Amino acid sequence: MSHDDAAMVSEHVVGNSLMGVDSHGVVRFSQYMSLIESGAIDPLGTPLVVVDDAAMTRIDAGGGHGVPAMVQLAECTAQKAITAGMATGALVNCGHTGRIGAYAEMIARQGCFAVIIGGGGHTRGNPKVAPYGGREGIMGTNPYTLALPGGPTGVVVVDFATSTSAQGKLLAASKTGEPLPPGIILDRDGRPSVDARDYYAGGVLLPAAGPKGYGLGLIGELLAHGVLGQARALNWLVLAVDLDLLGDDDYGRRIDDYLEWVKGRAPAEGFDEVMIPGEPELMTSCWQVTGKQGFLIAPEPVTDPLPFLSNTVHSAVGEIMDVASCLPQLVAEGRCREVCLALPIPNFSGSDVILDERAAERLHQAYAFLSNGYLWQPGEEPTRQLPRTLAIPFVHLSARVKRPPTLSYTNTQLANWRRLDPAGEIAVENIKAVQMFQSLPDEEWFWVLHIVIEARGAPAVVAGTRLVQAAKLNDLDQIERQLEIIRSGLETIIELAGRMEEGCRPEVYYETLRPFLFAHPDGVVFDGVQAFGGKPQTFLGQTGAQSALIPAICASLGLRHARSELTTYLETVRAYMPAPHRQFVADLDGQVVRDCVSSTVSQNSVRTLYNSCVEKVVEFRRLHLGLAANYIASRMDNPRGTGGTDFMRWLKHMTRETTEQML
Repeated sequence: MSHDDAAMVSEHVVGNSLMGVDSHGVVRFSQYMSLIESGAIDPLGTPLVVVDDAAMTRIDAGGGHGVPAMVQLAECTAQKAITAGMATGALVNCGHTGRIGAYAEMIARQGCFAVIIGGGGHTRGNPKVAPYGGREGIMGTNPYTLALPGGPTGVVVVDFATSTSAQGKLLAASKTGEPLPPGIILDRDGRPSVDARDYYAGGVLLPAAGPKGYGLGLIGELLAHGVLGQARALNWLVLAVDLDLLGDDDYGRRIDDYLEWVKGRAPAEGFDEVMIPGEPELMTSCWQVTGKQGFLIAPEPVTDPLPFLSNTVHSAVGEIMDVASCLPQLVAEGRCREVCLALPIPNFSGSDVILDERAAERLHQAYAFLSNGYLWQPGEEPTRQLPRTLAIPFVHLSARVKRPPTLSYTNTQLANWRRLDPAGEIAVENIKAVQMFQSLPDEEWFWVLHIVIEARGAPAVVAGTRLVQAAKLNDLDQIERQLEIIRSGLETIIELAGRMEEGCRPEVYYETLRPFLFAHPDGVVFDGVQAFGGKPQTFLGQTGAQSALIPAICASLGLRHARSELTTYLETVRAYMPAPHRQFVADLDGQVVRDCVSSTVSQNSVRTLYNSCVEKVVEFRRLHLGLAANYIASRMDNPRGTGGTDFMRWLKHMTRETTEQML
């Protein structure tokens, strides 16, 4: 397999894991190696276009891996559809093609409606899906995928096997031992089973929805085998229709309006929100906002990155993580600089080195803490020179996570937690910090309380997005419902923030933790980083302004501040947020909410409810102002924040401007 093809397969598989589609994620690597060793995939197979008409393409993959060939076919079919209005493609003689939804998404993002159908698996000698009413396998899982542009992620993707489960999900369950839901498989004797291992011991999958899945799967088999010929794994039919030619000028607006209406429907008990098909998978980043955890890393932080790294960096990273875990002891002994100077320098620059975004975040966090521990080592003069042992890997990791190479709120709070009880909720008694500067309960309380505030504020954040959608549709019942959730969320945030002094003494914070949070005012020289040319790089220090929680709630309410030095600063700190958080806040235009509430003469209750939310924002800002005075301003002359701001003046200004925005 060529280097480019191998990189394409690797990117596809790792991307699936990052999306939470474990059935087609890194669990597949060992399977692909076995398929290559057995000859089922020819690593030297090269796709060949055997039919190339104006609206028709047929590609023979030459027995090679299916991902590169399917990428080529999807791109070609979409381009021909844009030219001809409609195009068809076929892929034959290919190995496993990965997650088919990825290719339908590619086509849909070109403005086309996409349909992809797979089949032909019965020719492999071991068909694994039984017909409706049968107990012997007659076909493969025969997936169908449909996609078109629109919705919160830009495309709507429906991707499903015509069996009760994709085989990859059985593979994952067989490795973890997790029981299957009833009704998925029969064992070799035709008896229902919930043990995925029974499937691999001669069992079969059942068709989804009984006769419906059976019928769809059978059509897939007839098309892929009967029309396209004998399959190596599965053969594929691809259809693309240019919607600009099929629809009128308003089709995109109608799609988005309808999807917004669907998203605004109230969730059933046990659900956080109504989602559009494909939305869970396409919200790929560990930084996508969730209804249970808000802006916290999801689903959980990776505390040990080693299982998600290539072997080339295992030894070096193991040593680095040992040092990071001992940082409080090294700081206390005055040995942080000495030990950091002796660290190895792993090369994180390759795309195949880190296989999970959360592992990259854990590594970035470790280097951020080590770097600030080095720069601000207690008992030593502060330094602006970051040694190459920290600088080079830190800059590589910062490029990976798309944030500056400096300590940020993301490192200290959003990714800095683990549950004591894995099944328990995110609460102060169930959360421990992963990374610390010092072994002080005050420091841990400071991190943990912010973490819990982020999680408990999540319903208000999600309600903000629904509020904006409801306002666009002038849905007053939904507006009222979401405003109530936002008000309740703000009350919870205020209650939790008021507990700061329970576990973090102001004098301890000011004297022992706060010094580590600054960026060097004269900039930091990153030794060995050629891109910086030996010049000092100036960044902001860690600050709560790098949280998206309150900005998102304010944005959904349409609360704005007059253009000033303050607003410029608040825009600057967004670069220190995870990219999806920056985009999330930017996309929340709550002016439509204010306009809708202002014009609602007959619904005074809605306006009163809106104003109560604004009052809660003001209450939070006043509390914040009091905490800032107690923890910082009262202990120094001319107080400046860790982000470099005249924070007391700005907090007073924001409180006053928020008060003025009552309706």
